[in-house]
Amino acid sequence: MKEIMKNLKELMMKIDKFNSQQLNMLVEHIFDISNEDDILHLIH
Repeated sequence: MKEIMKNLKELMMKIDKFNSQQLNMLVEHIFDISNEDDILHLIH
């Protein structure tokens, strides 16, 4: 899972036309992550 998150973070950096809220929603939907702090940590 850690490697997936690393790849996801790199992808987020590339997709800067999306805002972080849209990415947050997308990530939550794909991975069904209940811990929002983990996602916010990746984004910021």
